Amino acid sequence: MGKEGVTRVPMHDYRYGLADFRLTTGVADATGHATWMLWYPLTNSAARFCWAMSQASNCGQWHIKTWRGAVRKLISWPHKTKKFDFTTFADVAMIFSEKSKDASLWTGHYHGMATLGWGEAMVEHNLQYYNLHEVAVTADLLSRYKLVILPQMTVIDEDNRKALDAFVRNGGTLVVTGESGMIDERGQPRGDFLLGDMMNVELIEPINGPFEVVEGDSTFMYDNERMFYHYGKRLLHVKVRDPAKAQVLVQFRKDGKEYPGVVESKYGKGRVVTVATFLGVSNMTLGLHEGNKPIFKTNPDSAPFMTRLLRNLLGEGETIVAADLPPRIVYTTWIDKAGQGDINVHFLNVADFRPLKPDEKAKRRKIEFPLVEGEMTLLIRGRPVKSATFYSPSTAGAVECRIEKAGDGTRITVPGAKMKMYGLLKIQIAAAGGDQ
Repeated sequence: MGKEGVTRVPMHDYRYGLADFRLTTGVADATGHATWMLWYPLTNSAARFCWAMSQASNCGQWHIKTWRGAVRKLISWPHKTKKFDFTTFADVAMIFSEKSKDASLWTGHYHGMATLGWGEAMVEHNLQYYNLHEVAVTADLLSRYKLVILPQMTVIDEDNRKALDAFVRNGGTLVVTGESGMIDERGQPRGDFLLGDMMNVELIEPINGPFEVVEGDSTFMYDNERMFYHYGKRLLHVKVRDPAKAQVLVQFRKDGKEYPGVVESKYGKGRVVTVATFLGVSNMTLGLHEGNKPIFKTNPDSAPFMTRLLRNLLGEGETIVAADLPPRIVYTTWIDKAGQGDINVHFLNVADFRPLKPDEKAKRRKIEFPLVEGEMTLLIRGRPVKSATFYSPSTAGAVECRIEKAGDGTRITVPGAKMKMYGLLKIQIAAAGGDQ
């Protein structure tokens, strides 16, 4: 068993790791192995709930003890994949910073919340991403991704700065959020962004919210607030350094005055997008599992806005797109570690997930998985598809899927009424130069 992005703070003392603690306990019970710790987005939202289920389909990871039977069934299912042979197939990477998290414990900048909030938004809206730990970040590693997110990564060391610079110069897209790069490696605040030259902006001052987010003709009020957290609803008043290289995608409006909110700037062959506020925090829910009472208000407009922004930046570069899915179906995508070969797509039904009622909290409720009646259609870009077959514990035998050539890729449709809780779509990729 392994570790990914673990905190140095003991797990039982770190309150935001409680979900991971529940998950690891379930893993040990289900598999008979020693527990491991993961830094995955797990809280009481449907997004994090289903992410845990996704991991369960690969290595028996589950976070509720009463599901041991289901876990055992999945890990012994003949179509399971071996986690160590596969890695997430994603266009987006998000960097988790141990230094920034540790600084968060006393500065109040909360890198951990921003990380979980962006993760929750992407999983909930089926935008595939991969978590990278700061110690593993190199220019070569980043080059595998089309877009990289720094979620309130306040402490950026020199090695990371060089890797990020090379990534963007070579054509990558970097999304810098909140006060990323505003604390030096000694824990002292900086007067301006460390990546200011790349971002093409300078910090003027923070401005307290609430404020409006103005996206074209639509607006929403950003008024998130958390107990003991006075940064969450601020905007950062930034000034564009070189307007010829920049485009303001979104404005923030406070007391009738508009400020650059999301700024896209050219840098080398790539671009850097500055998000001058704390969207990840506004989307973070501290419930950790069903029934826990959130201690601060979240903004329901934040997650759709965050994923809409990322999808607009990716454009047709997003490889696997949810073309048509029934409500409350979430999927994750996996490929062998060499980045070649077949793609596995794990579908998860979270239709019955909800906060527990008071009388259900102690005894736990039984989760229901209704039959998914509708078809599930994905669009695959940039990879020639040879065949696609669907498997589910709810269906005897393999199910052949419909494959249709689309204008910008291939549409794969799983027939309806073939899945309840979980399903696995195995996509066989055609050899280079072969028939599709």
